[in-house]
Amino acid sequence: MPKQGVSSRFRWLTAFPLVLAIAIAGVTLSDQGRVGAGAREAVFDFYQRIQPRSERADGLKTVFVDIDRKTLEEIGPWPWPRTRLAELVAAANENGAALVVLDTPLSGADPLSPEQIAEIWEIQGNDALATALADAPNHDNVLAAALTAATSVTSLNARVRLRDLNASASERVDLRASEGVVLAEQGQADFLALPRARVATPPALALTEASAAVTVPDLPADADGVVRRAPMHWAVNGVARPALALSAARLAAEADNVAVDVDDTARWGVGPAQKKLFVGDIVIPVYPDGSVRLHLPKRLSATTVPARNVLDGSAEDALAGALVLVGSSVETVTEPVVTASGERPRAVVQAALIDQLLSGAGLIRPVWAAPAEAAAVLLLAILAIFAAQRLSFGFGVAAAFGGALLAFGGSWTLFTSAGLLLDPLPAAAAAFIGAFSVSIGVLFKEILSHDAVRGAVDDSLPPDVIIKLAEADDDAPLKGVRRDVTVLSCEIRCDYENDDTFRDNPKALPKLMRDVGKKIRQKILESGGAVEDIESGRLMGYWNAPMENEQHQQAACATALSLIESLDDLNADLEEAAEISGAPYAPVHLAIGLSAGECTAGAMGAGAHKRYSAVGEPVDVAAMLRSRSKLYGPAVIVDESVYRESHHRFAFLELDLLQYADSERPAHIYALLGNPFIKASPRYRAVDEAQRNILAAYRSGDWAAARDMLERAKELKGANPALYALYANRLDTIEQNGGAPGWTGAESVFL
Repeated sequence: MPKQGVSSRFRWLTAFPLVLAIAIAGVTLSDQGRVGAGAREAVFDFYQRIQPRSERADGLKTVFVDIDRKTLEEIGPWPWPRTRLAELVAAANENGAALVVLDTPLSGADPLSPEQIAEIWEIQGNDALATALADAPNHDNVLAAALTAATSVTSLNARVRLRDLNASASERVDLRASEGVVLAEQGQADFLALPRARVATPPALALTEASAAVTVPDLPADADGVVRRAPMHWAVNGVARPALALSAARLAAEADNVAVDVDDTARWGVGPAQKKLFVGDIVIPVYPDGSVRLHLPKRLSATTVPARNVLDGSAEDALAGALVLVGSSVETVTEPVVTASGERPRAVVQAALIDQLLSGAGLIRPVWAAPAEAAAVLLLAILAIFAAQRLSFGFGVAAAFGGALLAFGGSWTLFTSAGLLLDPLPAAAAAFIGAFSVSIGVLFKEILSHDAVRGAVDDSLPPDVIIKLAEADDDAPLKGVRRDVTVLSCEIRCDYENDDTFRDNPKALPKLMRDVGKKIRQKILESGGAVEDIESGRLMGYWNAPMENEQHQQAACATALSLIESLDDLNADLEEAAEISGAPYAPVHLAIGLSAGECTAGAMGAGAHKRYSAVGEPVDVAAMLRSRSKLYGPAVIVDESVYRESHHRFAFLELDLLQYADSERPAHIYALLGNPFIKASPRYRAVDEAQRNILAAYRSGDWAAARDMLERAKELKGANPALYALYANRLDTIEQNGGAPGWTGAESVFL
């Protein structure tokens, strides 16, 4: 059967998406939790935008002292002499700042310092002026003194390249040569692998020797330009230097150092992987390279105070007891930072990062993230494939979206509850691709299966039967079955033989036959029967094959009556169409025979002649009854088997007793007259009783009584003139020739 070939062609429907899911899982597992630019980062960025980290309710307030444009206009353009920075630090300290963080990177000596200018004047030959400048206060010493007087943090002018953040570019740093960083446990190696920060020209010696933490302020961006992570320690000329935010958080927490917890069983670059940082009582989760994932508030709400207000003494109340971070919102001073929450001044991002470290909040992609994501890929893909194979196309696609939503829902829950970053995209993609591809495949399989069934039977079956056959595992109904079948033989008749209407327009008659045949075919299919075109103007209908129907006799009777009842409307439509087109018109009549019995039914024929058909005596009997309908008058003639199963629901009138050549006993045939309402009418009852009496007298040999009853029956309403004329002719023949020996009233016929 063609459907089996279709099924075998689509065995890959499960294998293909499952192999694809395994491939996705493999790619996910090989990722090893590496964070970079891409679709996953877009998901994590989106999470942060719609569910920002809660701000701290305790601890130091943060104040951003902004060297803004108006300050530069009033005080002077950048770069400022470091004495001006010293004034800012001193003013903040005098106004009660708990901590001053200087986010204006320092490199080399101050070029505006007097001794630097003196060198230039000395070259020009003005020794007196050069000597005077050399005796003036050194700007770097002034700034160093201000930083020493305050609890402060300064910044190196460091530059970081993206490739310096890779494990292969990490630098092994001996912690014994560094200050402020120790290992959390004894017995661990005294070194770490840290990303490199390159400092072309270190700041003046006075600044590095000041009692201020010298830090790296750089916030390196990912390949797409978005800053998502901040390394907490850097390798600067073989020495571990803390990030600006970490150093500020340590001083704010009044911790002596930062303890690093490492995992000796895992590696990052040339050293052990880092797990956590301990700043006093604060535990900060970090990535293996020692970086922290930024989890910024939706709104970076540090209080902003213009630097000019600090310098003129009008910001005293704002700075008291605060963590003061000196920076600039002007791009020519410090470049802004692009974060997942948008573009912000770097100092503001540093302030938010300090707050994040002090709260211990952080986002972590654990080492088991990739295996968990790979397992989710396989699990959701298998569930989606399983669901799609057993559901309709619409529900299969819904299952795909459900699997994707499940992946995103689980990832979102872990993000909001535990700060874990798990990528839902691989699992969502596997669920969607698995379910959708299987659903599409199943849909095409169904379409091809339906087409295969249609091709096998040349559209001889109702659409719902085709669907059932296409979906069924059993192909016997099409290959062939042996069972009781009700057969309808129908012939389209019109008075074209004795009419000139079609002689001048020969195309009209074939069109008429096609149009009427199409309507008959539609009626049979709508009733659940199979239909077969025998020849021009003749069709066969079959019930109880290929699909079983316990009420197949009644279904055939109802269809036959429906065909007869539709003739008036059909003829009216044909007449109207003929008038519009100018084509000839002749009324259409139907002759129908019904018989039921055991037949062999199945898809027969080959190529363009494929059709669903039945073979057996009922087929011949139905054709014979159809041919005799003109003889008896009624349009629908049925045999005993149909009458026996349907007489309680329909009105029948016995017509004759036929003796088939190869049958031992004669068979009664009946006219199908109507539905139960006709059967209950007085007119039908009168005609039926009269016909019974006529046939009883006729078959018993009382021909005189039969003729007398026949004459009286002609006067009844609903009497059939053709039927009574037939029996009148038979009585005339008997009177002329006499009755044959063994008379039973049966007519001999050949099938």
